[in-house]
Amino acid sequence: MNKAILSLICCLLLSNQALANELLVISGKNSKNSKKWYEEVYQKTIQSGGGPIVVKVVTIEADNFPKWISQAMDEQRMGEIFGTPTFIIWDEINKK
Repeated sequence: MNKAILSLICCLLLSNQALANELLVISGKNSKNSKKWYEEVYQKTIQSGGGPIVVKVVTIEADNFPKWISQAMDEQRMGEIFGTPTFIIWDEINKK
């Protein structure tokens, strides 16, 4: 009985952390790969409610990133982005 209760508590704690995460998709405005991903994957899978994670598509043009992404990169909370689409699991609570 104690193992069942402990397992339930662990599952609840882990599920709360998972709900805090978002899938960031850094998508290039003129990127052919980003357009293919959007047409083939996003339209069919992500929007159909395939999972509990929130998806946020961030469209960039050249090296013009939103301020919060540039700040995260400067503070080394996010690595460099070499190509698009780039997929990042973002922890909104810890901002990394």
